[in-house]
Amino acid sequence: MEANFKLAAAGLAVLALVVTAAWYLGRRMEGSAPVIQIEAPGRFVGRAFIVKGRVTEKGMGLKSLKIVMASADGKSRDLWNEKFPAPGFRGTGAVMEKSFAVAVTPVSLGFSDGAATITVTASDHSYRGWGNGNVAAAAQPVTIDTVPPVASVLTQACNVNQGGVGFIIYRLSENTAKDGVLVGDHFFPGHAGLFPNEPLVHGCFFAVAFNQGPGTPMTVEAVDAAGNKAVFGFPQLIRGKRFHTENFVLSDRFISTLLPKFPGLKLAPGTPDTPVNRFLAINRDLRRANYAALTSLGAKSVPRILWSGAFERMSNAAPKANFADHRVYVYDGKTVDEQDHLGVDLASLAQAPVRAANSGR
Repeated sequence: MEANFKLAAAGLAVLALVVTAAWYLGRRMEGSAPVIQIEAPGRFVGRAFIVKGRVTEKGMGLKSLKIVMASADGKSRDLWNEKFPAPGFRGTGAVMEKSFAVAVTPVSLGFSDGAATITVTASDHSYRGWGNGNVAAAAQPVTIDTVPPVASVLTQACNVNQGGVGFIIYRLSENTAKDGVLVGDHFFPGHAGLFPNEPLVHGCFFAVAFNQGPGTPMTVEAVDAAGNKAVFGFPQLIRGKRFHTENFVLSDRFISTLLPKFPGLKLAPGTPDTPVNRFLAINRDLRRANYAALTSLGAKSVPRILWSGAFERMSNAAPKANFADHRVYVYDGKTVDEQDHLGVDLASLAQAPVRAANSGR
């Protein structure tokens, strides 16, 4: 009886060992490869760029992660090479996810301009592949371009008034991702199409703001698809101009007649609800929001001229306020606001037709 009991116990122990071994080997022989996600730096890369991404694993955990850059002429450089520890018997300590971000400077690595490939390879701790694990690879082709574009300004001279508009023509050495004229910190995009047979000849309308006087820097900027940027000067002259300043004395009566025209007006949180604060919400806050909306619309203009001929002024209209008039608003003897009038006010008869100044959209 006792012998039979010992034999049965030994059999159970062997069975438990076999089951455990089968379970363990089954886990270690899992066949799901790691998943690689690459945030592509772009088809064209310049002197410095970053390769980002993430590797995730659902089985036995990551074993290795390697990132290699290779050129078409056979040059190869390791950008990242990392090993991960094997998990414990119950899978403890397994690395199931790894993010990477590696800065790459092709020139310092010995690469020349041209085609190259960035390959990310990851393996796990599975026993598949004779112990090499499940292996996954993802490749990202890139073109190394470290040479910035060149712009040759064809316009002989550019004289523009403060608060006025200018136009220049320039030729680029290559297609660009962005080009145009920078006036101070205001950028104006250039466009092709002036000369259909010369697509690299671009033209650019630009404006000098009313508060940008003589000495404001103006340059042509060009940025290619790899991010290489070049800046070029051109012959220029900004003619200074002084704009009119006018004081507006606000009365309670004027404010009371103005407020009903803005029934949905809301004050900023914490602002006392007074007639003057409501006036400021219109004259300052709403004006600022309107300017932002108009600027956003202007940035979406199409790359072609939509008008034709000269612009026409409203007929039988008298000027009441000019562009860039500086207005000082005074209430109860104190200055409460200052604004610049970025338009032209023309007065005509009531119900007079308002016609478009030109064709457009």
